[in-house]
Amino acid sequence: MNTDDNDPDKAIIEPEQPQAESEIQPQEQAQPEPVVTTQPQPETQPAEPVIPSDIDLEEQIEPRESVQPIEPKKPLNVPAILLSVLVAVLLGVIGWLLYDKFMPTAPEIKTTQNAQDMPETKIEDNVQAEVIQTNDWIALTSKDGKYSLKYPPTWVTATSPELCSPGLTLLGSRSDKVGKCGSDSLGEVLIASYEGDKTAEFKKSYPSTSVTIDGVTGTRYAGAIQDADAESGLGPENGTKEVVYVVYANGRTHQATYYQYPGEKDVSGTFDVLVVKTLTFLK
Repeated sequence: MNTDDNDPDKAIIEPEQPQAESEIQPQEQAQPEPVVTTQPQPETQPAEPVIPSDIDLEEQIEPRESVQPIEPKKPLNVPAILLSVLVAVLLGVIGWLLYDKFMPTAPEIKTTQNAQDMPETKIEDNVQAEVIQTNDWIALTSKDGKYSLKYPPTWVTATSPELCSPGLTLLGSRSDKVGKCGSDSLGEVLIASYEGDKTAEFKKSYPSTSVTIDGVTGTRYAGAIQDADAESGLGPENGTKEVVYVVYANGRTHQATYYQYPGEKDVSGTFDVLVVKTLTFLK
């Protein structure tokens, strides 16, 4: 027995028979696959805004200010500041001392009722007093009052002077403005003299200035009367301007008073000259 016939491993492989040419179908040639070339895509740029041609970009778009770096603050130089202040104060003090020493000072006029505390002030320095001449004025002497003075030639004295108190002189710029001796009518101007120091009794509540009369320091008061006795009818009425000089000299108190009644002409300038430039005290 032939074992080769039954051995499957040794089976006879018959060669394949060639096919007839007519039966051989031409195989379709493989078409080359198209090569896809990947082109790099351009980066997408943001679309620029469309700006109308009639808009000026320079006017619409303002440049931003550059931010400046903040510099750190320098610490204060305290000693230098204190030194500068000290030098400034020192210079100010030195300047004031030099000014006070070399610059002339104007005379001070205090409004106080104490004549001893007031600087000396001369009424003749007043412009109104300078233009009034006293060369043709009339001289008058009061032996009882121990004083003498001059008054303008247009002024008048009281009639019957023997009826007046000793040392009292009444004057007026007009005949109807002069007082009457022996009555309560004081008139426009009166000059009186009293024994002893009565300056405290004649002190007024008006503003006051210090004056010099015949080399003696006195006080000038000026104001308006507000406390007149309307019921009695004695003395000037309320609203009357009053100027009073009070001087203590040679053991006597001298008082010169001027009243400007409402609606009357002001002759206080002439009265000031009469007192300051012509009044003298007798011994």
